[in-house]
Amino acid sequence: MNAKKILKWLLFALLPILLLNGCATTPRQPQFLAPDFPEAGIRIIHLPPVSFEAGYEPPYDIDLDGELRQQLRTVLESKGYQVDPTPEGAGNHATLWVHVDFLFISETFGDREPPPVIDFQAAASLVSAKGGRELWRDRGGGWVGGTGGTRISYPTADRYLALSLLADHLLATFPNAVRR
Repeated sequence: MNAKKILKWLLFALLPILLLNGCATTPRQPQFLAPDFPEAGIRIIHLPPVSFEAGYEPPYDIDLDGELRQQLRTVLESKGYQVDPTPEGAGNHATLWVHVDFLFISETFGDREPPPVIDFQAAASLVSAKGGRELWRDRGGGWVGGTGGTRISYPTADRYLALSLLADHLLATFPNAVRR
């Protein structure tokens, strides 16, 4: 074998490895994280009512605000935070503001054959009670459905699943509580 053939063989053998290596995933980073977040010592988080973009308000008969806040509470508690509806005077605390800027629940769409999808997109921002500084910000989404020609089988369960996915994705980059 001459040198050119060996070089070609190595190139073709290593090319897929190099291409796949370039596709390796890295942990997702938040849109914003204050460098001094750990020093803030936040352990208690206040969850005010969720806001909704005009035109994307939830149907009147669904308590989407309460359902989403329950899912957010579960994720925050799993990260070591205490969620308190009234954290005034409770030490280091912050408020997590959540804004849903897109929601689509096909069962409430009113079309004869709506696409079988439940889709939520939201942004969140953690603001310190001391000084009102933003400490963290990110976006996330929760999506269930999408198989063609079928309806959402269990609308309530699928809505809860989509909200759970939204909370998980929205807070995926939220730092764990610092133990002191």
